[in-house]
Amino acid sequence: MKHNFLDSDNRKKMEPETLSLLTMHRSVAYEGVHPTSADIDELAETAEITDDAMSVQVLEYCDEIRTKIQSEQVRWQSFAQDPKGLKNMQDIFVAQQLLPEHFGGAITTFGSARTREGDPRYEAVRWLNKTLVQELMQDDGTMECAHSGAGPGIMEAANKGAMEGRIERIRQLKEQAQLGDGIAKIQLDTVARSTHSMGIRIDLPFEQTFNPFLQLNLTLQSFFARKLALLAPTIGRTTQDNGDDTHMKRHKRHPAIFVAPGGFGTLDEMWEAATLLQCRKMKSLPIIVLGAEMRAVIKELLSMMLKLETISPKDVDFFVMKDECSEIDALYAYLEYYGIPETEGIRSAVSRHKRLL
Repeated sequence: MKHNFLDSDNRKKMEPETLSLLTMHRSVAYEGVHPTSADIDELAETAEITDDAMSVQVLEYCDEIRTKIQSEQVRWQSFAQDPKGLKNMQDIFVAQQLLPEHFGGAITTFGSARTREGDPRYEAVRWLNKTLVQELMQDDGTMECAHSGAGPGIMEAANKGAMEGRIERIRQLKEQAQLGDGIAKIQLDTVARSTHSMGIRIDLPFEQTFNPFLQLNLTLQSFFARKLALLAPTIGRTTQDNGDDTHMKRHKRHPAIFVAPGGFGTLDEMWEAATLLQCRKMKSLPIIVLGAEMRAVIKELLSMMLKLETISPKDVDFFVMKDECSEIDALYAYLEYYGIPETEGIRSAVSRHKRLL
């Protein structure tokens, strides 16, 4: 039963205090935060309405809401007592709160679990993540962090490259510190305490084990929580010591999403990221496509959407797709997006890699 006692005729019959209180409760419920039983009791007690018929409607509304609140409480108690439901709630908390706060600003790579080591696509992702982690160290020792689905294939390539970059950078800093470089000692301490390779695994009956190149790994139960966890560190945030969420600030890292050739899961994750960017639920970052085949598929789909006018021309700009879409193109697209200057280390890494291609 719907009660429309907030229409213009009925408004005139209510005391101003009652009208204000009732409007507040209705608007709060509309925003998704439902009034409590105490709120409804207060509303019923203070409903000083001159018209008897209106008073009956308000009391009926209060009884209706009380019943809904009681049924919701029973449902949530049942949900919380269910081990699977409780685990899902924990997964969502980890994905939404802990990961972006402590490991924010990550570089996330999506791609197939079926791509094997030695495959050009595997080696491209491996080199790209190694170069980004190793060469983009800031003055305080902050380095980029590679983030993946923790499994084999492209996911493993991203984490392996990140770990190789971390190990090489630590080796370089140790050598400099032993020569008396004080700044290198500070940077070494930061690098040694930081996470540069992490992954979020999904619990499935037919796959998958963690790849062996992870500093941090988590297993989540549901695809929803895992997809949230894969994107949350890409957004990244930190909170000041006072715990005031109004003082949120971005990590120093430079988040991005790299999309390598993959299957249903890869495309699902990529379009989820694009949707969040389109709806402004995620701060601006590049979605950089790797591989000519992947580029062709995505460009065709985007062209179709533009033709059907189901997306705006500016939505296409979320995707960075160079003509060749090689790992070197992806590296320079990343640097260009954030205005990061090309260092001597990056030039050397690119030169060495070209000789191997």
